Amino acid sequence: MRMRKKKNLVPRMEACGAWLVRDPFAQRGHWRELMPEAREIRLELGCGKGRFTVGTAAAEPDVLLIAVEKVPDAMVVAMERAKDAGLRNVYFVDVDAALLPELTVYEHSPVRDIRGHAVRCDGGTVTAEQIVVATHFPMLERFGLYDLRLRQERSYLLALTGAPPLPGMWLDASEEGWSLRRSGRYLLLGGGGHRCGENLGDSYDRLRAQAQRLFPAAQEAFAWSSQDCMTLDGVPYIGPYSSSAPFLHVATGFGKWGMTGSMVAATLLTARLTGEDYPYADIFSPQRFFPSASISAFWEGAGYAVRGIGRRLFVPAQTAAADIARGHGGIVAWQGKKYGVYRHTDGTLFAVDIRCPHRGCELTWNDDEKSWDCPCHGSRFDYTGHRLSEPAKAALKPCKDFPQEI
Repeated sequence: MRMRKKKNLVPRMEACGAWLVRDPFAQRGHWRELMPEAREIRLELGCGKGRFTVGTAAAEPDVLLIAVEKVPDAMVVAMERAKDAGLRNVYFVDVDAALLPELTVYEHSPVRDIRGHAVRCDGGTVTAEQIVVATHFPMLERFGLYDLRLRQERSYLLALTGAPPLPGMWLDASEEGWSLRRSGRYLLLGGGGHRCGENLGDSYDRLRAQAQRLFPAAQEAFAWSSQDCMTLDGVPYIGPYSSSAPFLHVATGFGKWGMTGSMVAATLLTARLTGEDYPYADIFSPQRFFPSASISAFWEGAGYAVRGIGRRLFVPAQTAAADIARGHGGIVAWQGKKYGVYRHTDGTLFAVDIRCPHRGCELTWNDDEKSWDCPCHGSRFDYTGHRLSEPAKAALKPCKDFPQEI
């Protein structure tokens, strides 16, 4: 989305000059002079319009925040928010973070593995004393048994216009309930969630029916979905990745509360890395185990893995390629092997290996999003086999010999 140019940008920036660091390079080594009594200094890269920045500064007045933003039209809004709140523990830097001294930000550098203190990327290796793994689903499978302690769920949302301006956030307590909250001029209606791989093809239809029932005059502006990691007991895993690798840290399992969970993770992991105490560290520790809340969920997840592999090996395909309608997919037997087959709206067939490259479970077709989803651990792939979601690290193998038209 393109940022609209703010009117009177320069005078508005000057009006907030007390919150602006005009020469960050000259400030090197002197940042604490901005607030000598601060117990710590935090750097935020890309503060945008500053809603999170200003909220954090107001909640923690003894912390000095340095907010970096390269888009002045966004930063001026953040500065005005800080000024209106009367905050004196937050300052803004109008610069591209990549230009800051002794700060290197690597983009488009996917991490392939971590061995000891070495992080291996496509373009080279980065070494660090402490490493935080915040990759949604933890990427290292040899530590922590996270693929047995996490499941992934899909959630669906509609953005509606013309709906009444409901205040706050509304949540249905039932597992199959709905949620409502405002976002600017839109009312967001959420629901229809399910475990990844258990899509019935009607999640958006049920959302739209509910929107029509509750707000018949509203119009749908956008529709989208998300994927969330869920822990055994519903509390995120934040802390040491594994007892055998104390230099590794993890944050995962936010359970559809990503904004809240990420703030907890940032605070807790900052405390760990700086040697401070965090009073609730044991509650979020990935090494915790509460039998009453964990055992049944643990065995449920293991059961999905067993059934997923068994279905691939022993359950025959039930669909013929000729019976697959345009825009739909199904599992087809061809030349003694099962394939996932999708018929494009133009009639072309796309066949891929139905075996998930992560643990070998059989994938299922997601008719809402035209994807192949794994019910065991949540990996997802588009109909051509391209990987959409982890923990799988490889794409699906296409069947190039499969007839394109049947």
